[in-house]
Amino acid sequence: MRVVALIVVLPFRLAYELLKAIGRAFGWVGDLLYRWLLAPIGRFFAAIGRAVYRYVLTPIGHVLDLLLLQPFLWLMRGVGLVLGWLLTLLIVIPATFLWRYVLRPPWLALVWAGRVVGEAIAWAWGWTARGLAWTGRVFIVIPARALWRYLLAPTGRAIAWVLRPFTITVRAAWRTLRQAGRDIRAFFRFS
Repeated sequence: MRVVALIVVLPFRLAYELLKAIGRAFGWVGDLLYRWLLAPIGRFFAAIGRAVYRYVLTPIGHVLDLLLLQPFLWLMRGVGLVLGWLLTLLIVIPATFLWRYVLRPPWLALVWAGRVVGEAIAWAWGWTARGLAWTGRVFIVIPARALWRYLLAPTGRAIAWVLRPFTITVRAAWRTLRQAGRDIRAFFRFS
């Protein structure tokens, strides 16, 4: 067993340890390289970038804002104010006048006429519906109720009372025949 371990396991173990040592050496070299070379160069360029932003780009931006953007915004505010007044004078005031004095009065008259006509139709329909309901109750419901209460129901009860012995006999005969059929079927099924 030791021979197999010596021949098979030992070379892989030695290769693993060698790679681990090489990895530590590269890590140490990478750490030194980062700490003593790359980080100071990065901090140097970051300081230069901050200084360029603070002392070059920011003042240029302020000058451009003062010389270009602010006058443009003032100009646009003036143009917007003039356009607003023009739209008010040319569109809003005439449209308001047209609606208030030309279109709205006939529209209100049509609405009023429609409301009056609608109320008249509703009133007529209400009385028509009441009349139809009364007619249906007087000519259909009351006679049908009286026919049922005074003729059909008593006649049906009398017929049921007369036929009761016959129905009892028929039911008993039917039960007997049904039981006989079951017994015959059971007899032939098990024989």
